[in-house]
Amino acid sequence: MSTGSPAPFEACEQVTGRGSSQALVRYKTNDYSVPVSYGHREVRIRGSVDRVAIGCGADVIARHQRSYEREYVQVLRLLETFELSDLHVALKSALRMGAVSLDAIYHLVLCQVDRRPPKLDLDVYPYLPRADVGMTRASSYMCFLAEGAA
Repeated sequence: MSTGSPAPFEACEQVTGRGSSQALVRYKTNDYSVPVSYGHREVRIRGSVDRVAIGCGADVIARHQRSYEREYVQVLRLLETFELSDLHVALKSALRMGAVSLDAIYHLVLCQVDRRPPKLDLDVYPYLPRADVGMTRASSYMCFLAEGAA
């Protein structure tokens, strides 16, 4: 039984990665810098909505504000050219296929506008990022309620 107050829940994703030869660590669609001495080393990445923290061993070696400047903004800018309804259909298709890159979404919205079937096979284009978006179940959070009551 714990005598101290429970630790606050931090909503973040924790994954492992590896520093590149340019001392960069990729998280989602962006590269974040780390000290040069961590190039080619395995690191742990904690990504939240507004920040990315990169650690190695017990040390936090880099902290960055989370960037959405690459593909996220470019997908939003598709609204400058396409109707919201067409982009919406393309985004739903991209999520269903697990192809959430700008290139895939652009292809899908063009196919939607032209009323033609997409020619997007992720087995042919393995470099496109895939997404697996699962359905959240309320029961997944029950363990946090139990910890708070202890």
